[in-house]
Amino acid sequence: MRVIAGLAALLVSLCLATGALAHAVLVSTEPADGSVLTQSPKTLQLRFSEAVEPAVVSLIDAAGKTRDVTVRAADQTVVISLPDELPRGTQVVSYRVVSQDGHPVAGSLMFSIGAVTGNATRMETSFVVSVLIWLFRIGVYLGLFAGVGGVFFASWIGWGPSGARVIIGALRVGLVSAIVSLGLQGVDLLNLPLGGLFSFAPWKSAFGTSLGPSLLIAIAAMLIARLGWQSPSMSMSWKLTAAAMAGVGLSLSTSSHAATAAPEWVTGPAVFVHGVAVAFWVGALAPLIALARKRNGTVLPVLLRFSGVAVPVVLALVLTGFGLAIVQLETFGALIGSRQSVAFSLSDLATQVEAARLLTYKAAALKDAGIVT
Repeated sequence: MRVIAGLAALLVSLCLATGALAHAVLVSTEPADGSVLTQSPKTLQLRFSEAVEPAVVSLIDAAGKTRDVTVRAADQTVVISLPDELPRGTQVVSYRVVSQDGHPVAGSLMFSIGAVTGNATRMETSFVVSVLIWLFRIGVYLGLFAGVGGVFFASWIGWGPSGARVIIGALRVGLVSAIVSLGLQGVDLLNLPLGGLFSFAPWKSAFGTSLGPSLLIAIAAMLIARLGWQSPSMSMSWKLTAAAMAGVGLSLSTSSHAATAAPEWVTGPAVFVHGVAVAFWVGALAPLIALARKRNGTVLPVLLRFSGVAVPVVLALVLTGFGLAIVQLETFGALIGSRQSVAFSLSDLATQVEAARLLTYKAAALKDAGIVT
């Protein structure tokens, strides 16, 4: 369990290191947030940094009553038709839209008619739901990277069940997390209390976003990996684990924000390759640690096989990571100028390249010395 906790901590750090890859953000509104108008506007326009789909929009007027509104989306702009004869005072419009990567983006704004009043309050997003969404999303990554990646390593590189407890545990955590994440996505999208998980509406809403298919693919990948682990023949295990690894890349490229950035014919495959490369590296950790603890000769041939593919995988990881970062930040100068997140990523990638290089040299030395064949 300590290994699983360590892998989860690693995934947390990786998630925090991708701050440059944001979801859709509100760019401007008309009328502006906090403005005081002489008469009631007919429409309210919200302009975002990318195309969005409206999910829930509500209006609470100055009298504290919830009013019906009609909403339509026009590319990056959401147009809200307001009711006639709004009362004098401050009105609050709360919105939830779905960004291109399938994640909800929520917010609210106020405008006043005639004068500012203190009756209206902004609708806040549940802190508990937000925390749970992050925790279970990390659980999904744990299942994809440590679980599916670990099964792939055991089948193709390790040729044995080393690290079984961590790998199977990660798959179980990932499967549960993927299912719960679907419900939490719907709860957040509809701004429901946590008890809304036990109703049908949030699940239906979640399946309507790109995150729904992405999580279904993730679930399928983890189930296929579990079958590959139990496969009685190596040839079937290779086929199943290869399909599961493809599922990892497909799941990430289906809903990832980076995969939806233009040009998608480049970013989609780049996210696919990047995700598979991460799963290969993270999945190798638990089996290699388990083999090293045995302190016998079994780790050396495994290390040799691993080192043979480690460098190409790291190169793919670096190239796709740099490419996606440049696409998101639009210029190479922005990549260099982003101090904390990008510096962490570059340092992490440099460490992985050096580790792969050392593994290759060590394995070659062992082979030249006749210790392994």
